[in-house]
Amino acid sequence: MQPAPGPRPAIATFFGVVSLIWAVATLGSVLIMLLVMSLIGAGSWLGGPVVGFLGTAISLLVAAYLIASSLMSFVLLWAGWLTLVGDPRGVPLLRFWAWISVGLDTLSLLMTGGISPGWFGLAYAIAVLYYTSPREIEMRWATGPHHHPYAGKPKFTDYRDF
Repeated sequence: MQPAPGPRPAIATFFGVVSLIWAVATLGSVLIMLLVMSLIGAGSWLGGPVVGFLGTAISLLVAAYLIASSLMSFVLLWAGWLTLVGDPRGVPLLRFWAWISVGLDTLSLLMTGGISPGWFGLAYAIAVLYYTSPREIEMRWATGPHHHPYAGKPKFTDYRDF
């Protein structure tokens, strides 16, 4: 069951717009970082075979993280678009992105000793998880007697019904 058509909460528009911007910015930064890590990996061989091996191994680990981040950016781009246009698949996809992003951002913070900008991604993912929780969706998206335009309409309680 889906809620009756009508105005959706402003938080949905906020998440849609921020998700689109965040995804594009992440993709751009990933491309730049992949180029830098390729140069570092290749250039490390100038220091000899041991330094070259270590530099390449570290570059490959960082590249794997960056590829995972870029894949999640495509998920976020799609989730942001779906949320922005009001498609019911947007919220569960945002939650999926947020759970994976919590893990990736935590890994990023652990790899950099907490000095990476992963704090912003972690904060955004936690905000997405909080504001798209079934309880919050019930409060913000549900219809019922307390909402004048939809008086008497049944409520929904599961975000998958959004």
